[in-house]
Amino acid sequence: MTNEQKQDVQWNIRYAQQKLQAIEAGQHADAQTVADRRMYADWQLCRLLHKIAPALPNDLRAEVEACYALRETIWSPFGSHHAHGCDTHASFKVYQPGTPGGYCWYCYVWQQGGSAFDFLRYWYQLDARELWRQLQAREVQV
Repeated sequence: MTNEQKQDVQWNIRYAQQKLQAIEAGQHADAQTVADRRMYADWQLCRLLHKIAPALPNDLRAEVEACYALRETIWSPFGSHHAHGCDTHASFKVYQPGTPGGYCWYCYVWQQGGSAFDFLRYWYQLDARELWRQLQAREVQV
């Protein structure tokens, strides 16, 4: 690694740390909910991996790229039914529904699945009637 690459890596690590600390402290304007904080933190970590990987030796770069590819596996967004609130195995699957409005996701740990509407009910923790009302009033983001 050249001195220039090392400086670039150090800068990117410090940048990511600052952004992650702001997200964790609730100081990121677009990351006020837990779900948004997770999304922005994930984005920052992916950005960091993408930025520093080219400076790594080939074997380490391959390992980082493998980790990045593994991240592309969909993890369960419903952590409450996993040990310590974290899905450590890729248990959440999204697929093309067989019929319009049909089932399109399933969590193997939770043994629960459903339609996109069901997903939104669980995500926003609303019953069907209230979710439908909020969707019609455009009070929830989809």
